[in-house]
Amino acid sequence: MKSKGYRPKKEFTMKQKLAGTALCLLLYRVLSFVPLPFVDSSYIQAAIGMNGSLGLLNVLSGGNLGNMSFMALGIGPWITASIILQLGGIVFPSIADMNKDADGKKKYRRITFILSAVFAFVESIGIMAGYGKAGWLLGDSWYHILIPAFLMMCGTGILSLMGWYIDERLFGNGTSLILTTGILCSY
Repeated sequence: MKSKGYRPKKEFTMKQKLAGTALCLLLYRVLSFVPLPFVDSSYIQAAIGMNGSLGLLNVLSGGNLGNMSFMALGIGPWITASIILQLGGIVFPSIADMNKDADGKKKYRRITFILSAVFAFVESIGIMAGYGKAGWLLGDSWYHILIPAFLMMCGTGILSLMGWYIDERLFGNGTSLILTTGILCSY
C-alpha cells in the first residue's frame, strides 16, 4: 500500500543524465559571475597576481576568488569536511559505520553538509575580515563583512547540494566534476 505523498524516484535515461549534469555545471559557471556586494575586486585581482599561494587558491576556486563572486570559496569547504569526517572514522569507528546502510549514509551526508557550512562560514568571515583590514571592502561596518561572508557560505552550500545531486541522480562524481570544471575554466 502506498502512503500518501509517496513518489518513487524517476530514473533518467543516459542522455537526460548527461544533459542534467551539463546544466548543473553551467549553472555553477553562471553563478560564478555574480559579484559579492561591498567588495572592490580590482584590489583583490592585483593581490592575487602578486601572491603565488592566492593564485593557487584562485585556480582551485575556478577564478571565483579573484572575481569575488558568489562562488568564491568553491567546493573546498565540502572537501575539507569530507576529509575530516573520513579521518574521524579512523579514530571513532561509529562514524565509519554510518556508511554501511542507507540511513547511515544520509546521516553522514547531512553531517558533512553541516560541517562544510560551518567551515565555509568561518573561512569566509576570515577572508572578508582580512580584506576589510586591507581596505579592499567598500566600507568598514559589520555588515560589509557579514553579508558577503553569508553569501559565500550559501554558494558553497549550493555547490555541495549540486555535487550530491549529480552523484545521486545524474552522471559522474559531482564534487570532482565541479572541481575539475572550476580548474579548467580558470585557464
